[in-house]
Amino acid sequence: MTASTLLSARPRLRPEIRLGPPLAAGKTVVHHLKDPQTGWYFRVGAREYFVISRLDGEHTVADIGAEYVREFGRRLGEEHWQQIFGLLAGRRLLVGTDDPQVLPALAESARRAGRGGQSILLYRRPLVNPDRLLGWLEPRLRFAFSPWFVIPAAAAIITMLTGLAIRWAAVYSDVRHDWRNGWILAASITIIWLSLAVHETAHGLACKHFGGSANEIGIIWRFPILAPYCRADDVVLFWPRRHRVYTAFAGIFAGLVVALPFAALWLAAPPGSPLRFLSAAVIVFSAAAALFNLLPFLQLDGYFMLNHALGLSNLRLESYRFIGTLLRRRGSEGYQQRVRVTYLLYGTGSLLYGALLATRMAVAWYRPLSHAFGTAGAALIIPALAALGAGAAAMSVRRARRKQAALPTAVAAAAPPAGIGSTQSRTDGGTRP
Repeated sequence: MTASTLLSARPRLRPEIRLGPPLAAGKTVVHHLKDPQTGWYFRVGAREYFVISRLDGEHTVADIGAEYVREFGRRLGEEHWQQIFGLLAGRRLLVGTDDPQVLPALAESARRAGRGGQSILLYRRPLVNPDRLLGWLEPRLRFAFSPWFVIPAAAAIITMLTGLAIRWAAVYSDVRHDWRNGWILAASITIIWLSLAVHETAHGLACKHFGGSANEIGIIWRFPILAPYCRADDVVLFWPRRHRVYTAFAGIFAGLVVALPFAALWLAAPPGSPLRFLSAAVIVFSAAAALFNLLPFLQLDGYFMLNHALGLSNLRLESYRFIGTLLRRRGSEGYQQRVRVTYLLYGTGSLLYGALLATRMAVAWYRPLSHAFGTAGAALIIPALAALGAGAAAMSVRRARRKQAALPTAVAAAAPPAGIGSTQSRTDGGTRP
C-alpha cells in the first residue's frame, strides 16, 4: 500500500466492538475493548484508544493523524500505521477481517485463557452460561432497579440490621441452638447457598440491565471458601461509574433483600421454635456476608466497588507496585496526585489489614497448636505457615503478571517518537466472590 493510498483510507472498526471508559492504572490511563464474537478483552493506552475510537469509516488516516498531532504533539509515520492496522486486522477487529474460519479459533483461545490461573488456592469450575436466562429475566425484574423498589428495600434492610444489632444477644442465642440440630443446620446451609446463588445472579442481572452480558456462573474455590461465582467482566465497558458500582453492589443488596422475610419470620415465630432458629441463622449469615463482602482489602465486592468508584484498574496490585517504588527510592514521578494519594492510603491500609489478620490468626491457632505440639512446636509451626502464605501470595502476584504478559495485544508498541507505547492484554474485570 502506497503512502497516499494509506492516508486516504477510511478504516472502520467492526461495529460490535465495544470500547470502555478511561481507568487509571499506575502511571497510565487504560481503556478496555471487547470483541463479542470471540470473547476477547483487550487493554489499550490512551493514545491507542485515541486512534481506535476514530476508526469509524468516515475519518481518513490523514484526518486521524492530524488530530493525533494536535492532541499529542507527535506524528505517526507510515510504518506505525502499517503496524497498527496489521495487528488490528490480525485480531480481526476491522471490518472486512472477520474471517469466519478464524473467529472460532480466537473464541476458543479466549475460552482457554479464561480458564487459566487455576491452583490449589484458587480453582473455578464453570457450570452454565446464564446470559440467555438473564436476558429473559431482565425485563421482568427491571422494576428492581427503580427508586420505587430500591429505596423502600434499602430502608427495610437498614431497619433489619439495626434490629439485629439491638437484639444481637437473642439472635445469637438462636443461632447457637441451630448448630445443635442437624435438620435445622441442613436447612440453614441449603437456604444460605441459595442466597449465595441469588447474590451471584444479581451481579449478572445488573450487568445485563446496564448493557453488558454475563456468560459464566459456576463454583469457585478460593481458599478457604467454596461458593458460587458469576463472571460479569463487561462491567469494565460501562461508561457511567455508578453503573459499575451498582453492578458490584447488586449481589450484597440482593442477599440482604433475601434475608428480609426471614427477619420478619424471626419476629413472628414463637421463641424456641425451629423456624425461629432457622431464621436467626439466615439473618446472621446474610449480615456477616454483607460485611465481609464490603471489606475493600479482600478481592470481593467492596474492593471492586472501590475500584469502580475511583475510576481505577487493579487497585491492589498497582498500590503494592507504588509502595515498592517508594521503598526502592525510585520516586513517584508520572503518577497523578490523586492516584498517588489513593495508592499510598490503600496500599498502607491493605498491608496493615493483612498484618492484623495474620496476627489474629496466629493468636487463634497458638493455643490448639501448643496443646498438640507444645510451646516450641507451635512457635515453629506458626512462622512456617506464615511463610507459606506469603509465598503463595507472591506466587499469585507473579502468576497474574505472567498471565497478563502472555495474552494478546490489541495494538502494537511502536517506536517512542510515534507515541504509541503499551502492550496490553485481556483483563478479568468482573465481579466474583
